[in-house]
Amino acid sequence: MTSAWDRKLAARAAAIAGITALFTLLIIAATDEGAGLARRLGMAAALGPIAGAVGALAAIRIAAGRGELRALAAIGADPVRAARGAIVGGVLLAALGPALAASGVADLGGLFPRPAAAHVWIASEGGMTELRQGLRLDPGGAVSRVAVPPREAPALPRGATAFTVIALAIAAAGVPLWAAAAATWGVHGAAAGRVAIGVAALLLAIVAFQAVAAGQLPAAALLGAPLMLFLDGAAARYRARRR
Repeated sequence: MTSAWDRKLAARAAAIAGITALFTLLIIAATDEGAGLARRLGMAAALGPIAGAVGALAAIRIAAGRGELRALAAIGADPVRAARGAIVGGVLLAALGPALAASGVADLGGLFPRPAAAHVWIASEGGMTELRQGLRLDPGGAVSRVAVPPREAPALPRGATAFTVIALAIAAAGVPLWAAAAATWGVHGAAAGRVAIGVAALLLAIVAFQAVAAGQLPAAALLGAPLMLFLDGAAARYRARRR
């Protein structure tokens, strides 16, 4: 059963996560000038779980700094139970990421980096024509623009969209849970190990998206990083309850 404390902590976490997501979207819009709105929304959807984790972590840190968690512990409250509202608030905001990815409004192509298309020059009518950018080089050296057929965007790898949505859904629940575990349920040596797991999951996610884009791994490999954080957070919660 939820309490007034849970609702307060959840609202705090969701508000901070919302502000983080808004700033993230503004940064994407300001720095990725060559992408359309759909591509920018795809990037924002992928970062939704991180915003949720920031909200959960910040809400717990604020509560700890104000002495609220210490006061609850003094009356016998379980620290895992005391942080539940922050996790819920972070997850609710983070869930916007997979929802946006599944809606079809966001273009997920930006998450799968591909090498730039090569310039192709062909000889035609005594000159040279570049097919990708539509440039014409006349025999005298003059450069002009020519019309070229519109190019279709390269298709995503098979299963990439479905597994990206599933991976974001797991991350929406797992990353705030893992962040809360890193903030409140540590034991001796666990903090450093949890940071190492976070770095490993980040590197695994980068490698997975690039390998799937290159066709070197199946799309199911996208689930590895969020599952790692989810399982680590769940294990930390279980160990904290048994202490």
